[in-house]
Amino acid sequence: MSAFPQRTPSGQAVSGKGWGITKNQLRALVNECRSQSAWRDDDTIRDFVEKFVIPRTRGLGMGLSLSLNQNCPKSVNLMISHAWDENASRFFDDLETHVREDEVAFLCFLALYQCGDGAGPSIGEQLGPDIYAGPFCEVIDSLRP
Repeated sequence: MSAFPQRTPSGQAVSGKGWGITKNQLRALVNECRSQSAWRDDDTIRDFVEKFVIPRTRGLGMGLSLSLNQNCPKSVNLMISHAWDENASRFFDDLETHVREDEVAFLCFLALYQCGDGAGPSIGEQLGPDIYAGPFCEVIDSLRP
């Protein structure tokens, strides 16, 4: 058994390398979230997912990145790692500073469907039983020259 893709409402199966988000999309998301009363400058990535990602994607069966691009999934050309307990505000500020406008990023917490509500694949199903056949390796392999 391999990793499960996410499916768009039209039924298109999209694997990890199609779960990208652009810098403009990321900027708009962060600005929108920062304008909400739930935003706290000391929130972690884990808090951000609970407050903003899960409510926005619940029932969709797709991660936030694919939900933004369901009509034309974005092919990833940059993989960015994070820590669940790092400060979300500083993380997003670093992305704003260092990610180029033409880059399409795979950010795990925005790429994977986080809800666990049965509307889409679970995190475990998206990762699959073999790390070498899952979305992380798929993205890394697609970035090799």
